[in-house]
Amino acid sequence: MLTQIAIPVFLLVLGPYLVYQGTKDKIEPGATLGILFGAMCVTFGVLALIRAVKSVMWRREMIRYLTPDQEANRGDSLGQHLE
Repeated sequence: MLTQIAIPVFLLVLGPYLVYQGTKDKIEPGATLGILFGAMCVTFGVLALIRAVKSVMWRREMIRYLTPDQEANRGDSLGQHLE
């Protein structure tokens, strides 16, 4: 779960840095590539961060619904209906 958040944050930090480096060195031929790669890092970082947050929220919902007390109660009620 930590890597789900760490990778998008890394991309969101790397992207603006690459864009900054690309705009600083306008004469070099790699500047355009740096700007494009930086923009891609920002875009993928935002998309991955949204997906990671959704995944974490979904896991929390599932954990909330599957507590041990509820599992025990659910098993008892199923057993009573089968008798």
